Amino acid sequence: MSESEEVVEAQGAEKYMLVDCITDPALDWVAPEPRGIASALTPKDPRLYTTVEQRRANEPQQWSTRLPREDERVCSSFDGHDFAMYEFVFKEMGLRLPFSPFAASVLKALQVAPSQLHPNSWSFIMGFERLCVYKGVRPSLPLFFRIFKIQRKPTKEVGRAPRQNWVSLKHHEDVKLFKMFVDSVKDFKERYYVVRPESPSARESLIELEEDRDEQGVARKDASGQVIVRAVPKFPLSWSYTHFQKEPKEYTTGDADLSPEDMAAFESLKTFVTGFTLGVWTTRKGVTIRDERGEPKASPRFINTRTLLKCKNAGEVKLCLDEMETIAERMLKAKQDEKASRSGRGKKKIVARASQEVRPGTPSVQVIGTSAGTPTSAPRPPPAKRTREEDPPVEEAGMGACSKFPVPRCFTVDRFFEKYPPEVFEAERTAILDQEPEVRRQQHARDMAAMVRMVSSSLVLGDERESLVEQLNTAQARHERAKGRINQLKIVVDDLKEK
Repeated sequence: MSESEEVVEAQGAEKYMLVDCITDPALDWVAPEPRGIASALTPKDPRLYTTVEQRRANEPQQWSTRLPREDERVCSSFDGHDFAMYEFVFKEMGLRLPFSPFAASVLKALQVAPSQLHPNSWSFIMGFERLCVYKGVRPSLPLFFRIFKIQRKPTKEVGRAPRQNWVSLKHHEDVKLFKMFVDSVKDFKERYYVVRPESPSARESLIELEEDRDEQGVARKDASGQVIVRAVPKFPLSWSYTHFQKEPKEYTTGDADLSPEDMAAFESLKTFVTGFTLGVWTTRKGVTIRDERGEPKASPRFINTRTLLKCKNAGEVKLCLDEMETIAERMLKAKQDEKASRSGRGKKKIVARASQEVRPGTPSVQVIGTSAGTPTSAPRPPPAKRTREEDPPVEEAGMGACSKFPVPRCFTVDRFFEKYPPEVFEAERTAILDQEPEVRRQQHARDMAAMVRMVSSSLVLGDERESLVEQLNTAQARHERAKGRINQLKIVVDDLKEK
């Protein structure tokens, strides 16, 4: 799919009955479709989806939805802090209110209402946030607009200035990280409703305080000399022309505009995606498609946005993005570690403490350093008894900066775990029990994901070996056929020389 096709809305394929009932002259710049497409949602619609927030059964409702009136359109202004939004974004993409601080900052920077953005653009915002959390980088606006840029598709009419439609985001030409959530969203334009904040906290998530200034930009003060502040929306809640007062390129960021932190994050995200293995073309039956030379056809792979947005928690996001990473990159890292181990770089000496004693019957273990040092045989010391106040920090408890860890020789000792049952260090036990329930749940999800990744890697690497053997056999057969063909051509050449 070409970049120009990313945000095409298939206007030629979609036919709506346009009924323009907007009388506000301030909306004359809006194109016919947003002005004329009425919401097709009805209370009896079996497909109607109105879940816009994540809450438990006993929690009070923070947000509600209502169907637009006959004279209301997606670009209309609504009472209070109400705003229009598409059912598709909540139902298919899993957006939940309130808006995240980053999503609110994008709307504010672009000066657009939530419904003024094309739904595919919402998938980019949500996917970008999850990718940044996974890679441990800060999701900043300069970084976001270094990856994405603005695309507009105004409606041109004879005898009048072009009028504006939805605003879309697309990748810059030199970088692409995400696949489109969906190529063409055909019915989002007529399936929208009005969202209303029902609680004070919900309303506060939409507003911010700013100084009240006069026409000269001077802050106004009250009788006591205090600066007057007022509550204003963080971003437009209804369609705004302010966005179109700037050219699309004015919303983009160049390399020179990135801070060192954002530049490092940009390179990290690019390197992650460009490291994906190529996607091999197959038919619906799973048969590999090959080119004229017999080689499998392949194309670059990007983050599967639809799969990513289906993840319900951080553990699922990590597992999803881990599975997208190339196996070849993992193997390359393993080879680099093995090479460093052989060269002896990072080798550290192990100094035994005089106070430690070896427990009778304890087998020897291999100590492997994180700096790829050479494995060294050493007895495993018993865990030291410590009080709560003397427990080491998290790094010493084996959860961060620990440089070495013991690996038992399970494969060389018969019935190892029966003879030497595993035990947990007291510091590790304390660290686990001190975790909050939610933190402990997330840690457990990450640990489970790591186990699944280990099993997946083992299975995939086994399949990879079988695939390589099959490819080798195929190549050898092709080589033998080529040798036979060469011999036949030599005979033909000899015959031609005799003639």
